[in-house]
Amino acid sequence: IAGIEDFEQPAVVGEPSELPPVENVERMEEADIVILIAMRTGAIGLNDLAPAFVKLGKYWNYIENYPRAVARFQRAVELDSSSWEALLGISRSFCGLASRPGVAEEIKQRNLREAAEWCKKAEQTCPSPEPRVFLNWGWIAYGQGQIDAAIEWYKKLKRPTRKSRGPHASTTSRRSTPRPEIFLKR
Repeated sequence: IAGIEDFEQPAVVGEPSELPPVENVERMEEADIVILIAMRTGAIGLNDLAPAFVKLGKYWNYIENYPRAVARFQRAVELDSSSWEALLGISRSFCGLASRPGVAEEIKQRNLREAAEWCKKAEQTCPSPEPRVFLNWGWIAYGQGQIDAAIEWYKKLKRPTRKSRGPHASTTSRRSTPRPEIFLKR
């Protein structure tokens, strides 16, 4: 659906993201309502809605409303089970929930296990190796205290995975440098 911003970021941990410009917030909030109504009334074909729900999920992840992000990504998966971006988005949402300050260790680990399940589905669905999937696996491993495994996933980011594309070509950042140490128990 035209006019919907694509809020993509390679990190779910680190410094809080900046609020998007007010006009973008208004547009995304309105798009969320309109797309839900369009789906329920049949005003737009269901095949056209999955990418819109992915974009909405990315937006909600970006502003750290993880429950709503999961709901939007889940709707995208219901409409298009081959949407690896929606599956990865759900995983990122659970990573975000795990990284919230003050979260109990048991809940953090449960969220990371859930993130791993969704990341595995995204990896299996993705038609080719995808750096964002590697990065997500690195976050999950780091959060679970598997430092060596996290390093191995991060090393994969240095290798180009698509013809004529650099290792980070599919990601852009609106956050500061990722700080996976936020997963460590304080």
